[in-house]
Amino acid sequence: MVEGDSMRPRCEPGDIVAVDPDQSPRNGCLVVAKLKNDGVVLRRFVPMEAERVKLIPYNELYPSVEYSLNEFHWIYPVLSTVRKEMS
Repeated sequence: MVEGDSMRPRCEPGDIVAVDPDQSPRNGCLVVAKLKNDGVVLRRFVPMEAERVKLIPYNELYPSVEYSLNEFHWIYPVLSTVRKEMS
């Protein structure tokens, strides 16, 4: 379940994302990534040179951050998102 507003307007707090741990992320796709020292994040994935990646939020109030691949436990591509309708 999405928490926070770093991915607005693409994903809203309360949205649910489904990931595929058997697939590798592709350039520009949404991913859920478990960092070794910083929790779990939902971001756009951009591979870089020298085993580095950039994770990019949709919300411009948040910075893009570059990481070494060895800083992650895992990175899974998002297959779908479900928005919970207000009742």
